[in-house]
Amino acid sequence: MMRHQAELEEYVWELEPMLAHGDFQDNIKNPADFDLVVCLLWSRLGTPLPEKYIRTDGSRYLSGTEYEFEQAQSARDAKRREAEEKALIDILDLRPDLMVYRRTSKPFIPLDASDYQERKEQWERVGVFVKNWFENPKDQTLAVAFKPYDTLDEFEERLQSDLIRYIQTKLKSGDQPLAPVIAPSTLWTGEGPYVGEAPFEIKQSQIFQGRLRAIDEVLNQIQERWEKDKLAFLCITGGSGTGKSSLLHAGVLAWMVRPGIIRGVAVWRHALLSFTKKEDVADPYLALAKAVFSSTALPELASELTVERFTELLRRPGQSLKEQPDKIIASALLRVAFQIQQSKGLIKLPETRVVLAVDQMELLSAHAPSFTAALHMLACSGVVWIVATARSDAVHALREAAPALFAGSAVYPLRPPTDAELSLMIRRPAELAGITFEQNADPQKGPLNEALLLEMTANRDALPQLQQLLHFLYQTATATGSTVLTHDLWQKYDLPGRLVRLADKLPEIDAAFEAVFSHLVALPDEKDSMPVRRTVDRARVEDAHPLAPALIAGLIRQRLVTVSGDPKDEKRALLAVSHQALFKAWPRLKSLIGKEGATIRLRTRVADAAKIWRQEGKKYSYLWWYGKPLRDASRLATQHSAILSHEELEFATCSKKAGALTQGLAAIVAVLLVLTAAAYFASLGDLKEETHRQEIIQTAKDRLQILLSKMPDSVGQEARGEKVSHADSSDSLTLKTAADELLTMAPADAMGLEARTTALLAGRSWAPLPAAALAWRVKDPASAWMSLVLEGDALWLQKNPAEAKETWMKADKLHPSSVEISSRLALAAETKKQWGEATKHLSAWLAANDNSEARRRRAEAALHLRNYKNAVEDMKAARGQNRADPRIRDRWPFFENLEHQLPALISLGQKFSGSPGDINIAIPYALALLDAGLEEEAREVAQRQWPESPRISALRQLFEPPRSTKSTSARARQGREADQKLLTP
Repeated sequence: MMRHQAELEEYVWELEPMLAHGDFQDNIKNPADFDLVVCLLWSRLGTPLPEKYIRTDGSRYLSGTEYEFEQAQSARDAKRREAEEKALIDILDLRPDLMVYRRTSKPFIPLDASDYQERKEQWERVGVFVKNWFENPKDQTLAVAFKPYDTLDEFEERLQSDLIRYIQTKLKSGDQPLAPVIAPSTLWTGEGPYVGEAPFEIKQSQIFQGRLRAIDEVLNQIQERWEKDKLAFLCITGGSGTGKSSLLHAGVLAWMVRPGIIRGVAVWRHALLSFTKKEDVADPYLALAKAVFSSTALPELASELTVERFTELLRRPGQSLKEQPDKIIASALLRVAFQIQQSKGLIKLPETRVVLAVDQMELLSAHAPSFTAALHMLACSGVVWIVATARSDAVHALREAAPALFAGSAVYPLRPPTDAELSLMIRRPAELAGITFEQNADPQKGPLNEALLLEMTANRDALPQLQQLLHFLYQTATATGSTVLTHDLWQKYDLPGRLVRLADKLPEIDAAFEAVFSHLVALPDEKDSMPVRRTVDRARVEDAHPLAPALIAGLIRQRLVTVSGDPKDEKRALLAVSHQALFKAWPRLKSLIGKEGATIRLRTRVADAAKIWRQEGKKYSYLWWYGKPLRDASRLATQHSAILSHEELEFATCSKKAGALTQGLAAIVAVLLVLTAAAYFASLGDLKEETHRQEIIQTAKDRLQILLSKMPDSVGQEARGEKVSHADSSDSLTLKTAADELLTMAPADAMGLEARTTALLAGRSWAPLPAAALAWRVKDPASAWMSLVLEGDALWLQKNPAEAKETWMKADKLHPSSVEISSRLALAAETKKQWGEATKHLSAWLAANDNSEARRRRAEAALHLRNYKNAVEDMKAARGQNRADPRIRDRWPFFENLEHQLPALISLGQKFSGSPGDINIAIPYALALLDAGLEEEAREVAQRQWPESPRISALRQLFEPPRSTKSTSARARQGREADQKLLTP
């Protein structure tokens, strides 16, 4: 059976010659002659057509877009009417079909643009056109369908999907004009769909996939920069091996040279300048001159002056127009435009520009100040547009060397590809070349392309390794005549082995390996866990060994390590291993972990804790200031400071100081030990309740600070000044005073009343708070639920939990299952030990916002409800989200033990439920509970009304002094031994 195929013939009028014997519309084919018309709408509708193009009612068309759209609609409607009259609707060809796509993002229109008014009117015309054709005038609903999109990559995916479905529908319907034809087996006929080690070139743009969003953003950003700053320069930055060069050549350049991509420009010439050769770095002016004179740029210049003369003018421009490089280029482009107009018989002179692609600008450090001055001159001319690349760790130096060129929005940071973009990089080139991926050879492995995608999601910086792997798979498969890339070929490639061999060939590896990789590797807490990558400060690693800089340079050169700029500090360069596969089978690394594994694992825990500590504003309570954590922090700070980052070292040092301070207060703390046990436990309960109260107050203070920043300018600068924004957050009086000062100036609008209610709560001014909350509700009914939440908070802080809960429930009816309300209702239920209700509210909180705090608390509630499996799952999830939280870290050993005991607990629990009076089941069940640390549950089983027996007595003794002072696991072991002896004859 022949597979149906369709051949698509595209017609894009912007790419067609505009001949002078007619107007623009005369040069464009009638849309009624096509099978499918695709209409794209965004920022402009177009210019009005000549008077000869009028509707039957005498009105003129707003633009060619409107004319073509209506022509397509009219042709289809006419055929439909004819079909209805002849009852041929099922067989008549109702062409053309029409697909309309509208971009939803707003266009950038500079207020100082010379054509601002015209572009604003064009944007408004698009809105009028959409309203007239697509909206129902009665209720503003969509009467005619169109598809919105926001970015080019989104449009690409939608159009491709829609065209596939459209063609499939037409082939199935039997329309003769779309009858099956034999189409080419491949759309890409180059050397191969994957490039291997080399970056993509402009001629390979068809197989350069997965970066359309970045291309779109770069083109928009450089166009906006020209319109706003009159500087046509943009630098793409990113870490080493992130695909900057490929994006520049096969992405941005390939798209930019197409007519109409940059507004108003019809013809582009392009020049390529790459500093990969030493001679080009030694004399960048000569390299630039050669690029401008190249065959793809302006070879016409060779008839006027030599490359050497142009090089000298770039170094030292003259005073006359003939001695200024930008004017020379502009003049040459004008002649090129005139020749194109004459040769093609165009109506008007086409706008012509040169785009200069400058690759690897970071290598220009020695010549940056003077050479970038020449680039700045060209970029200011408007006739030369410059798109460059540079490693992100070099951006700071380039900004200092060329502040004018790199000012404002000169930099585009290239982000790692998303999952969808990685998928396109892997599979789309193969599809274009007629190659397929093995799909179901092994159900455990799945399709090869999906397995590769899963591998890459953990190694997004390893794009060079991905291209090398795919190139190998393609070359190896096609060498045997196959068109299928298989799992076996992937295994044959042996990526871990290749990476290890590359690393072991570096001459400095023997001497500096341990010093460098002790920084680059991390070990998670879990036993037998695999090493993972760690991002570190390059300068700190280079200080670790005399040969470390040379080894790092070699690792970067071999694409084994990625270097990038720190997003938070441009002056700092960061290092990270490019691909986790390097860690899989490296004897050197195995030896390092055997020697230093404990220290590296401890540093990983410190890194997690330091991150939380900084996120929480470096609060004392998040330091390791007691017990074993303090000893660990002290050991790292004193013995292993060289392998710690600045942030980790600061955390460890501060923990050590906090521990010393705590020990200095030991005598004072000892006095507290005279408290009775009852008073001690009572104080714990008060402390827990007070902690919740303090958290509510802090939340209120934070909320007020946010509100202060949102206040309109009319309130006055004083309300947002240093006194307010930098007020001591622990001083509620200062905060309330600041809020009151604000309210004396602010109008009594909803925001002002919200601020007042929040400030009264933070300042514990209970009496006026209900009235303020009520006034807020009246002014802004939509915020009634939030005012009730704050009113409930006030009641809670006044130790009226029942009334607080009732108020929060009212809020919940107005705004069900919000994070704010669910978390508070859970707190109220926990206080009353209503664990089922607490679980319900915690689950609602998690549904709205999955977080470690709600997970932790739901795990504790599940323990009380004896849902041990759920308790373990929730605490594991909480630990995965925030393992540095001391409340999670300190409880994890208990839950880890509980997880090990779960199979026995579940089995014995089921048996005990079925036979609650059988001591042969009850005793093992009680001991299993005790072994899991569930002492109260075990005691409950032991204290039931059992017939007197030595076995029951022995079990109950485990809960009485002196045995009750031992650990639960030790007592469980003793209990089993004692019970076994009693059972032995």
